[in-house]
Amino acid sequence: MDILLVDDNLSLIKTLKLFLKGEGHEVYATSCPLEAFRLASDRQFDLIITDLVMPEMDGIELIQKCLAIQSSIKAILITGHWDRLEDQQVEQSPACLTILPKPLDIDRLMDEIKNMQVVG
Repeated sequence: MDILLVDDNLSLIKTLKLFLKGEGHEVYATSCPLEAFRLASDRQFDLIITDLVMPEMDGIELIQKCLAIQSSIKAILITGHWDRLEDQQVEQSPACLTILPKPLDIDRLMDEIKNMQVVG
């Protein structure tokens, strides 16, 4: 699975990238949502894993922009800021979106990715 990983926490990106690569995934990682969108414009991804709260663009906006150019992309939104995730945002979020809390449970993340591979 080709995965686009986006989070402004560099240590989380490094750890997740190593783990996901070890599980056999091709992983492209960045701490910048604008760079992530440029990557998605140039390359087809199966999955985007992104933080909610980031500078320049939040994770939901990034997912929506990526869906506009790659309609089959699936998404996992990770956040430690449930207070910033409004009910309206969740109601209007794309059907392909899974939301996971931080601190991230790596086993739950892997289960979600495996489920997406079975379905997709």
